Amino acid sequence: NDMVGGTIGNGVFAGFARAVFLGQSAAFDYQGERTTGGEPLFYYRFDVPRKKSGYSIKVGIAEAIVGYKGEFENHTQTLDLRTLEVVVTEFPSTIPLSSSTVRVQYQRTAIGDREFLLPDLAQMTMVNLDGSESRNVTRFSACRQYHGESVLRFDDPVDITPANQPVTVAVTLPPGLIVEGVLDQQIVFGKTAIGDVLEGRLTAPARIKGRVMAPKGAKLQARLTGIERRQGVRGGFDVKAGIQLESIEFPGARAAVSAILVEAGPMIQRNVRAGVGSQGTLWLSGTMPELPRGVRLVWRVTETPSKEEK
Repeated sequence: NDMVGGTIGNGVFAGFARAVFLGQSAAFDYQGERTTGGEPLFYYRFDVPRKKSGYSIKVGIAEAIVGYKGEFENHTQTLDLRTLEVVVTEFPSTIPLSSSTVRVQYQRTAIGDREFLLPDLAQMTMVNLDGSESRNVTRFSACRQYHGESVLRFDDPVDITPANQPVTVAVTLPPGLIVEGVLDQQIVFGKTAIGDVLEGRLTAPARIKGRVMAPKGAKLQARLTGIERRQGVRGGFDVKAGIQLESIEFPGARAAVSAILVEAGPMIQRNVRAGVGSQGTLWLSGTMPELPRGVRLVWRVTETPSKEEK
């Protein structure tokens, strides 16, 4: 594709052929037969006035619909389109062009196991009012066919679940169990919304009376349940937030959780302090309204959630 200048027209690949042969705007005039390149061809002329045209030309920021005329050739035996030439006849005053011509050559192209009549070479030439010329030469090649297959069935689906696939069972975590973990995402107060799901992982096994109830690395899912933010001293901020632990999941098991936040931090950046207030509320004080990913959080399981909570 060789481009000279900055003039653009639409319709090179299929727009002109569709407008001329499938539209209702073109008036045709049969010119007889002639031979081009050793092929016997039918020769036609056509005309499309601007008021019926859909051909748009753009020069810089100026764009307008133009009228056009042209000619085309068809093979006398197969009726395959061989050439199509379009010449603009009506330029509005906003378009600084003296002429515009598009010529497209067509040929049969194999795609997959079929042949299609497609453009092979297109050349658009436009001449500006100052005599300068813009030319766009396009070759169409390497066409490919892409397809997919689907099957519609009306019988009962076959169970293809492997017999040895692990089954996830619901487990109950006892009250008093300490769960220590981190969140794998940053919480930016003012952007993270109340109700957003927060994901993390256990950084230590959750044990009670020497028994491991959830292993290190188990997935945590929590939710941001509330935010209260106010301006602090010296341009800083104070934030109170609720982070409710909802579930813990590890291979073969998942536990719904009701827990209270009992510890947070320490913070190690940006002069931000963190702690836990009454009723398990996280508080932050400092210069940046965010809880970075990886901050240590500790919950204490309070009870087994009811069926509605699960």
